[in-house]
Amino acid sequence: MADHFRETGHDDRALFFVGAAWNISKHPIFAFNAALLSFNAGDTMRAKSLLQDYLAAYQGVLKNSALMLASPEISSEDLETLAVSARSRLAAIEGQT
Repeated sequence: MADHFRETGHDDRALFFVGAAWNISKHPIFAFNAALLSFNAGDTMRAKSLLQDYLAAYQGVLKNSALMLASPEISSEDLETLAVSARSRLAAIEGQT
């Protein structure tokens, strides 16, 4: 649902669905995506918190069979690439405050 709303330009609705996915599943990918949407919406404090959540949890994805059911195609390289992006975005947010 979030992808559909994002593709159709309804970022507020996309944020609702990806936020719900994060709250329900605690899959770090949803925290990362919610952070991007939050940042685009101007909510840098929420974006910062979600990026920190991603960085705190992403390394456990490959070891968690329930999380792997949601995204079996994800690799450690994919997760690390997102972590690099998350760290960069965090630095940018902290540089603004």
